[in-house]
Amino acid sequence: MIQCSVKDENITQTKIIQLINNYHQKGQLISSNQVNSKNAHSIISSFEEQFILRPRVKLHGLHRQIVIDKIEIEINANNYGELIKHHVNLISFEQQQYVAYLLPYQRVNIHIIFNRATGSQGNLIDISFPQ
Repeated sequence: MIQCSVKDENITQTKIIQLINNYHQKGQLISSNQVNSKNAHSIISSFEEQFILRPRVKLHGLHRQIVIDKIEIEINANNYGELIKHHVNLISFEQQQYVAYLLPYQRVNIHIIFNRATGSQGNLIDISFPQ
């Protein structure tokens, strides 16, 4: 059993870049989709390729913070990556470009940054997260 809290925030392109730079320095990349995850610059470049498809959009991203208060089993970073992939599938964002970071605090903090624009079509996902 897992007890956690989830906080969602709609974010601008500038905020996405700040978060990726910050989390890449302080945390561990545990999962990604449709990004070059070699380094922070590569991730940002991957996101910016999609931003170009929708230049008029003001809120380019969605930021989901998951704080795990209690978990009954001990898991490692790879297992957290699998947990994130399962979570992304549950909320039907498996086709979205995203990165997920594990940050070392007293409790487990996972931050997922989604790009709202989908692949080559440039369609946008809804600005509100599924619960």
